[in-house]
Amino acid sequence: MKREYQFLQIPDAHIACAAPDESERDHAIAEKQTGRWTTIGVKPLDAWERKEAYVREHEKNLDGLLITGDCVDYFGLGNYRFMKERFEAFPAEVLYIPGKHVWTTAG
Repeated sequence: MKREYQFLQIPDAHIACAAPDESERDHAIAEKQTGRWTTIGVKPLDAWERKEAYVREHEKNLDGLLITGDCVDYFGLGNYRFMKERFEAFPAEVLYIPGKHVWTTAG
């Protein structure tokens, strides 16, 4: 039996968020990188939340979400905690292809 699948792709989110228990340096990096990737007045974290809300409201029949490229902007514990929580709470399968920012540090 043939079946069609529906996936939504979100590329290059560049999330930069420091966890409360991270160092001042980590918070400074997150703030710097957030400013760097803010476009048309929308911060990357806000843009992610808007995309997530859109998917939950309009794309109820998705089989999966494809996260491609630089989901996080730099290697930081806060970034990974945030994405892990978001991926686990998503109502469909999440497939993630890392980008170069996952393996490097900012600064």
